[in-house]
Amino acid sequence: MNEEHTWSNSKFFLLWTEDKIINLKDKTQNFVYKSLLKTAVSFFKRGLTKGDSKDYRGALQDFNKAINIFPGFSEAYCGRGMVKTELNDYKGALQDINKAIELDPKSESAYFGRGLIKDYLKDYKGSIEDYNKAIEFNPQLSDAYTKRNDAKAKLQDQQAENYFNQGMVKASHLDYRGAIEDFNRAIELNPQYLTAYINRGIAKASNRMYTDSIEDFNKAIELNPYYSDAYYNRGIVNASFTHYSEAIEDFNKTIKLDPKFAVTYKINHYLAETYYNRGRRKFGFGDKNGACLDIKEASKLGYKDANDFIRDYCN
Repeated sequence: MNEEHTWSNSKFFLLWTEDKIINLKDKTQNFVYKSLLKTAVSFFKRGLTKGDSKDYRGALQDFNKAINIFPGFSEAYCGRGMVKTELNDYKGALQDINKAIELDPKSESAYFGRGLIKDYLKDYKGSIEDYNKAIEFNPQLSDAYTKRNDAKAKLQDQQAENYFNQGMVKASHLDYRGAIEDFNRAIELNPQYLTAYINRGIAKASNRMYTDSIEDFNKAIELNPYYSDAYYNRGIVNASFTHYSEAIEDFNKTIKLDPKFAVTYKINHYLAETYYNRGRRKFGFGDKNGACLDIKEASKLGYKDANDFIRDYCN
C-alpha cells in the first residue's frame, strides 16, 4: 500500500491482544484447548514481530498456523487481514476481518482494521461506520477518532468530485444552468475546489452571467495566484465585456506564467485582437494617438487587420 501502511496504523490492536488472550484462556477450560491456544498465541506473536519487520509473507504464514491450530482466535484473523492488505489482497483482508467480527462482535480492533481497509478502497462511508463501531466499543481509541475525521473529509471531497464530474457532463451538453448547480454543490462541499470555480465561471460566462463569472475567476486566482487558466478565462470575459485594459493584463499574465499554455490556447491571438479592439474603441472616442499605439501592438502580434488601419490612419 502507498502512503501510510495499514500495518503501522493497526498496531493499536496489539495493546489489547494480551488481555483478550488471557480472557480467552480463562474461558477455555479444556486442557487440550489451552495447550492449542498457547501454541497458536506463539505463532500469532511471531507473526506480529514479522509484520513489524515488514516480513509480511512470513507473518502471513505464522497467522495461518495460528488460525489452523485455533480457529476461534479472532485477533489472528485481524492480524492476517492487516498483512493481506500489505500484500494487496483486499478481498481476502476483508474476509478475514469479517470473520474476526463474527467471532468477536465487540472487537474494536477488527472494526478499526476494517475501517482502514475500506478507507484505502475509498469506501469512506463504510469506513466511517466501522470507526464509529470501534469508538462505541472503546471510547478511548484516539486513533479511531482521527481516522474518522480524515474519512469524513475524504468523503466530502469524493462527493464534491462527483458533483464536479456531473457538472462537466452537463456543461458539455450545453446545460449551463444544470452545470452551475452541480458546481455550486461541489464548492459547498469543498470551498477550496479550484477547478470547480474555474468551470463554474466558464459556465456562467456561457450563460451570460459575466459579472458572476469574473468573481469565480477572481476566487480561483485568490486560491492559486499562479494558475494561468484562471487569468486566461478572465481575460476572455473581460475582452468580451469590452474591459480591454484588464483583458490585456490577464493575457500578459497568462503568457508570463505559462508560455506553453499560451501557445496551445493561442493567447497571442486574443491579446492582439484585444489590442486591436481597444485601439478601435479609442479611435471612436477621438484618441487617435492612443488608438495607433494599440493597433501597432496588435500588428506586432500578427493581427492582419491592424496593418490596414495603420496604413489608413497612423502614418
